[in-house]
Amino acid sequence: GLEERFMQNLNQKEIESRRQAPVSTSIKDKLSCYDVRLEIVTVSPDSEFVGKRLREMPFRHTSSVNIAKIMRGSHSIVIPRGDEFIYPYDKLLAVGTTDQINSFMQFMEESIVTESSSPFKAPDLSDKDFAVEVIPVSEESFLYDKTLRDLSMRDSGCMVISVLRDGNIITNPKAEFRFKTGDNVWIAGEKASCEFFR
Repeated sequence: GLEERFMQNLNQKEIESRRQAPVSTSIKDKLSCYDVRLEIVTVSPDSEFVGKRLREMPFRHTSSVNIAKIMRGSHSIVIPRGDEFIYPYDKLLAVGTTDQINSFMQFMEESIVTESSSPFKAPDLSDKDFAVEVIPVSEESFLYDKTLRDLSMRDSGCMVISVLRDGNIITNPKAEFRFKTGDNVWIAGEKASCEFFR
């Protein structure tokens, strides 16, 4: 599942970073308070947002979640743009902290049917083209000293989910966020695009 891949990726990075430099506190310890959830929300045919564009759903202002994927029948839109239309029975994959997800669910509650994903079972993200990667930032990194706005990642089918910086987790960072050495960056999206940002 996706969460298992998060941890496998993380453990691999930790082993590699230990070879390069000893770390006083393991990344895994820092992640004990790491709070990123994935929740699939099914759009009810009675939703007031059916037929509107994603950007017309004001959930970013109220909850700060990101929609990482829209699943429509057998078709998936990975890292959807704001001008994507919402259709009945679309499944929206929301990414955020527990509070952000709860706020999003509360916001959508009137018109949306939810499918809760247990913390031990990730939603079905079996597309071979969908990946979640963790990228350590060094001065040689493509991400180094760039802001999210500079990168325009969404244009290439990727998005930053979270950044681990100085032991703190920053979830869904803002456009002005600038990457620095030592950051560990989680990105999700099309596999080829994610690889590009390594």
